[in-house]
Amino acid sequence: MTVKTSNGAVQIAASVGQYNNLLKATNIAGGMALGLDMTLNIYAYNNNEISGARFAYRATGTVAAFFAPMIYGAIVGSEVPVIGTVVGIVVGFTFSSGEYLYDSYPKIKEAAINNINYIDNIESALRSSKLFR
Repeated sequence: MTVKTSNGAVQIAASVGQYNNLLKATNIAGGMALGLDMTLNIYAYNNNEISGARFAYRATGTVAAFFAPMIYGAIVGSEVPVIGTVVGIVVGFTFSSGEYLYDSYPKIKEAAINNINYIDNIESALRSSKLFR
């Protein structure tokens, strides 16, 4: 297969049949990953290892990451699944990062509240001083 670009022609060593087989394989792998992830989350929920809210968040992230490439392809009309795959990875990574930040940094909320209180104290001190009256 030859792809013409503004910089010349690029020869791709794969045939259309090989490319379609690769697409089918990645689709099957994605479906298996979805099933495995959901199974593990259901198992963790049934054993009270995670809450219902955590299960719902994980299920939403898994399903969103699985369907994001399809939605991207439907909207853009892309025949090249690489960009859609990257979109799916980014969506999955975003959900995983959100859960990680929620779990790993519970003191961020406390620090933010302390900073807000500190700013309020500074503002109160400035308002009560005679310099700004």
